[in-house]
Amino acid sequence: MEATPRGLEFNEVKNSLNDIPGVVELHNLRMWSLTMNKTAVSVHLAIDSEADSQEVLRQASAMLRKRYLVHEVTIQLEPYSSEMAECQRCQEPIR
Repeated sequence: MEATPRGLEFNEVKNSLNDIPGVVELHNLRMWSLTMNKTAVSVHLAIDSEADSQEVLRQASAMLRKRYLVHEVTIQLEPYSSEMAECQRCQEPIR
């Protein structure tokens, strides 16, 4: 993987995913090109215990496909835990 694929802005995608109701935090956001015209996104979404997981998954997948024209989407949902705020593996890489 090299840079963020053309037409996708890392922070914009991250903020859009964070804005989905029920998403408390996200980590392991990865975006890459499959071909010149096809991109892939993989992300872990930590959701609130009261959130409808299937609805969060539906909204996130639809948003990535429609707004950002992502061809391949992989989303892992997990329950949010306050320990995630301190977890080094849950932090963004330093650029």
